[in-house]
Amino acid sequence: MEDRKILKYGSVAGLILTAAVGFVLYLALSAVPVLTETQAYTKLIDSIELPSNQLTWFLINWTEAEFFAAPVATIFLFAGAVTAWLLSIKKSKYAGIEICYGSAYIWPWVFASQIISLLLTEYIFGYLKLFDFGATWIPTFIVIVSVPPSMVLMYGPGLKTLITASVLGSAICTPIAYGISQATVNLGVPGAFNNVLCMGIAGIVAGSVCRVLPWMEKKECRATNNTNDPGINYSSPLWILRRTIADFTEPQFYGSDIAGALVIIGVVIDWIIHPTLVTGGANALPAILLSQFISGGLGVFLYTGKYMERGWYGTYVPVVCTAPACILLHGTSMPVILIAGILGGVIGAPIAQCFEDHRPEFIHGTVSNVFAMALSTVIVSFIITCIPWL
Repeated sequence: MEDRKILKYGSVAGLILTAAVGFVLYLALSAVPVLTETQAYTKLIDSIELPSNQLTWFLINWTEAEFFAAPVATIFLFAGAVTAWLLSIKKSKYAGIEICYGSAYIWPWVFASQIISLLLTEYIFGYLKLFDFGATWIPTFIVIVSVPPSMVLMYGPGLKTLITASVLGSAICTPIAYGISQATVNLGVPGAFNNVLCMGIAGIVAGSVCRVLPWMEKKECRATNNTNDPGINYSSPLWILRRTIADFTEPQFYGSDIAGALVIIGVVIDWIIHPTLVTGGANALPAILLSQFISGGLGVFLYTGKYMERGWYGTYVPVVCTAPACILLHGTSMPVILIAGILGGVIGAPIAQCFEDHRPEFIHGTVSNVFAMALSTVIVSFIITCIPWL
């Protein structure tokens, strides 16, 4: 292979373009007259026993990791993922940043594990009953973004792996997360910290368990080998924007710019239709989106060289945790948005690499990323707290 020069940074124009998209979305969504003023999220959980509300809860779980928790965004996520998968397996030149890291053939197994584990979590293990005991939110979404899909990616396709990962994930994820949240309820710890800490602990438990199960054998999943892929131009301004958009679907292990773009379009529609349902009724979507584009764009800009060296880098860490978590914790003012986005973009991915460099082989790499989310969120939140004029 021909040697290529490793870039120190990405395109400045790409960074400006990505931030500009974030500001356009921020201004547009802030100005949009909403169609409803009812407290949709409160009504949802107050009548969670209704089948229609349980379906809504099932849907919003899929975009909880992006801090959207929005049903239309979820439907668009499905559409984007299917589109990205079909384009990849058909070896289309329009496949974009390929779903499941260039192994599109495993995506149906990943998706199946998420569907099965969420159904088990909500309907078999019955964790939605926690609402009956006064809970206003339950971390049922964690199975979608942690143990089941990560174990499928680690061990490869197969029914034994699918069933084991789905059952194990649904059995441990929500109880661990709920237990942590109850233990820290009076400590002022960000809720996002509890969730990502749970993902890390559950990932270690699952990796340790699957390591000793005799039927869990690693199978290689063939790469897509899309010969029509035009390749990546790391110096292109569009690379930073596309990579940032793909980071919106990294929590689900899709990493597709096609799916990411549709998720963003979907959540804009959600904001127009029912703004008090999006982000749990926090009324913070414009600020969250801007912080995500700033942190993602800056991270990809700073660490384009890491992408060239390693093929992938954890720039999604601040996009789906640090920046939006700080918005919900410290408010939606522009200084908070900028500080959370910039600091998150700078420190998120390198912290993930530090954890990754010490990760045992039997633990999936997502554990490194979620521990980085926890640590970077605490660091950035602490810094914001120490600034007297915020």
